[in-house]
Amino acid sequence: MARTTRSSTRSEAMALALAEAEKEPERRASKRVQKVSEAKRRRQEAEQIAEQHHIEEHMALQRKRKREEQRLAAKVALEQERLKKKQKQQQIKAAKNAAQKQKSSKASSKKVEPLKVGLVTLSDIKKGRGGGPSGLFRVPSKAERDKVYRETEKAIAKLEIAQIPPHGGRPWKCRVTIKEANACTSNKKIKGKASKLSKQGPLFRWYRGKLELACLPNIIEQIPETKWGRLMDDDELGINTNSLEARKSTSLTEAAMEDPNQPIIDRVWVSPLHETFRTRKSAMENAAKLSDRDKLIDKMVYGYGAKGALLRPFKPTRKQSLEAGLYKFLRDGLWVVGQEESWQEDNLCEINRREALGLNPSTGEKKVENRYLRPVEEFMLSKRDELRNFRLAKMTECGISAKDQKYAYKDAHKELREIWREMSSAERDVWRVDKVGYALPIEGMYTAAATVVPSCETPAMTAISDVSSTDSSIPCSVPSKILSNPLQTIDIKSFVSPDQEKSKPKKSIAKRNPAADVGRTCKIFHIETDTWYQGRCTGYNAETGKHEIHYTKTIVEEVDLKECKCMWDDARIITESSHWRLKNSEIILCYDAIMDHYAKVMHTVSARGLQYELADGFDVLRERGRGRYDMEVPAFSNPQFDFLTSPDAPWTEVVKTILGDEYSLVHKGAFLSLPGSSAQI
Repeated sequence: MARTTRSSTRSEAMALALAEAEKEPERRASKRVQKVSEAKRRRQEAEQIAEQHHIEEHMALQRKRKREEQRLAAKVALEQERLKKKQKQQQIKAAKNAAQKQKSSKASSKKVEPLKVGLVTLSDIKKGRGGGPSGLFRVPSKAERDKVYRETEKAIAKLEIAQIPPHGGRPWKCRVTIKEANACTSNKKIKGKASKLSKQGPLFRWYRGKLELACLPNIIEQIPETKWGRLMDDDELGINTNSLEARKSTSLTEAAMEDPNQPIIDRVWVSPLHETFRTRKSAMENAAKLSDRDKLIDKMVYGYGAKGALLRPFKPTRKQSLEAGLYKFLRDGLWVVGQEESWQEDNLCEINRREALGLNPSTGEKKVENRYLRPVEEFMLSKRDELRNFRLAKMTECGISAKDQKYAYKDAHKELREIWREMSSAERDVWRVDKVGYALPIEGMYTAAATVVPSCETPAMTAISDVSSTDSSIPCSVPSKILSNPLQTIDIKSFVSPDQEKSKPKKSIAKRNPAADVGRTCKIFHIETDTWYQGRCTGYNAETGKHEIHYTKTIVEEVDLKECKCMWDDARIITESSHWRLKNSEIILCYDAIMDHYAKVMHTVSARGLQYELADGFDVLRERGRGRYDMEVPAFSNPQFDFLTSPDAPWTEVVKTILGDEYSLVHKGAFLSLPGSSAQI
């Protein structure tokens, strides 16, 4: 029975295995069919995607061609209009030339009479008249000619230096020399051919009863204008209607310029540093160099910009300080080391004062309340930060390090302009209040723009609505590729409405505890008196939000620091530099030596009654003024004071910069100014 059951089980298993073997070819065939259909489906999808991309590229190419055709048509129209204007101008010019030729032919047909030049004697000069009917004459007296030359030289020199900026308040000088042509030539043949009239100098004329050089107005007009222009007006130069510098050219002066016996004018420019230049080009180059030096000195030493604007505090570098100090020493002969840091606090006080009064912090002028921008400018200024942050974030996602991320504001402006060109009129109306003129002031821009709602079905938005701004396939590895097609990477909806600026979350700023200001000294600015007052914060009222300021023992005031200008004394941003300064221990050592030497000398003076001889001075001490002494300290020669003369002394770099490497020590001493001493002159 068991054998029968076991054989039946084996037969069933064999039957199942045969059945499965018969079905295996069918299964393989079905799998093969599924793979073929899947490959076909994928191929069809790829073809559809490629066709869709091709359509989008074709549409973009059509839009680009359309824009190029419009630009070309506008260019052709402008060129045609320019050609028409040019033809019209040529016709007008030809007509004028024909009329001028006709006039010249008529004039040439008439007999041209030569210009009659007369002579003026000494008696005529004293009477202030004479010279002939033409108004031009010669002066035989060389002494009288020289008088006119000297006055003419002063007038030309005054106009020459009026166009060159001064250096440190000292003006340039121009030495003008007028020589007669026949006196300057060394050729005997030319002198022999010179007529008797040519030996009597150039042509002169009468002007309001005064003798002057006839060609002077034309010489003045030939003075070229420098890049600085006229730096002084007529009142500052002392020029009036009767001055030689105010002469204007006329037909008579033009005729005098055609005279072959013109005077020779030599000019020599002398700089404020007593450098001489014989050509105008070299003088102007040196003037530009000195002007740049003045700008550097004003910036570093006095805290003023190139146009006289007040600068905010900054810490100059060692190189800038040395360069400005050298130029100031060459200009003024004096540079107080550390002077580049003395203006910082004064400028900060003045800037805060101007801001409290509502003035321009740099110039001190009244601010312009309404400032107008064009719609495209308002759009770019409002969206450039958002676009720049988006681009930098995309570069970070693509694995670009922060050091290699290059996307500046100019790149954002370029891309935003492309977006602006693709925007429709409805989208632009959000940023444009007045389509003909300018937009509203910045203060009212967003409120006015909020009344215009852009349509989401515009052509520019429809063409871009299918493109996702977060697509991982955006080429972010190279910034130039990012800028190549901005419409494929930016959703224009996020750059249309300025209402999104209101919904941006503000950054949280940690608030400072106002009670921490108690005990600090400060300066409070009062607008009513336009004055800073020194005080001390002694308390804080949390209910009113005001600080209690003690100005004196009896004057106390509660001040809301949010509504007034306050400068804390311990909030100095620009710290003093350590350039060219001794250490504290070295300063104390020098101070003790100086005071010890002063006490010994004054003891000897008082013991011997030599007080009246201090003004004449001794070898070791001299009184420069009341309470001010110039002294030689013998202790400075001791080895413990070698830090004053060593090659590593703090002022060695300053001395090398000003005097050069070849310098030697001449004197060692100290200046002592006691409390209450007289001012140094």
